[in-house]
Amino acid sequence: MFNCTELEKSINYIFKDKSFVFNAMCHSSYSNEHKDAVSNERLEFLGDSILDMIVSERLYDIHKDVDEGVLSKMRAAIVREESLAFLAKGINLNKYILLGQSERMAQGNERASVLSDCFEALVAAIFKDGGFSAAKSWLDNIIKQEMYEKPELLYCDFKTVLQEHLQKEHKNVRYVIVKESGPDHEKNYEVEALVNGKCVGRGKNKTKKQAEQDAAKDALEKYEVEVCF
Repeated sequence: MFNCTELEKSINYIFKDKSFVFNAMCHSSYSNEHKDAVSNERLEFLGDSILDMIVSERLYDIHKDVDEGVLSKMRAAIVREESLAFLAKGINLNKYILLGQSERMAQGNERASVLSDCFEALVAAIFKDGGFSAAKSWLDNIIKQEMYEKPELLYCDFKTVLQEHLQKEHKNVRYVIVKESGPDHEKNYEVEALVNGKCVGRGKNKTKKQAEQDAAKDALEKYEVEVCF
């Protein structure tokens, strides 16, 4: 059962038109099973653009001596899927996403792709409900000043950092799944990061992508490379 009041408390925004927030929480799997529900995909499309605009302006104002290339990388670090999923979980969106039966069984509300899409849809919902100033004010409370100052603190792409480190030694890394466990709706993946056929890091997580990130992080720690966290 969708509890709008609890969600509004969690995100610290009260909607004048509750239909916007309901729509923002509707995953396509839910709308496929409920004729009265509309997928949040259109809101997600709108929210993506609004988010880019607000983040771009904040970075532009804060980093006055930074060129557009670096600003683009900073923006990418903030609006990337994993970062938005991190922000979404910070306001407990995973508790309120409406999913179809199969997605619920597969714990779709914990997947970065679902969380980030829902976050973008929520940004658009607030924009449609209260206008641009409301969306900007809300985001300023969610994306803190320090995140704009050091976007890498929000999310670190350990795979990229590891590859850049290895390139200095003219080496490459590849990732291999060494074990899968658990039922289909709750799988766990174990991944090894290999350099010249030698395991340099291991990771375990519920998605292949995140298990690879964990393996890369493990490798960086062994190489004693300073990373984002």
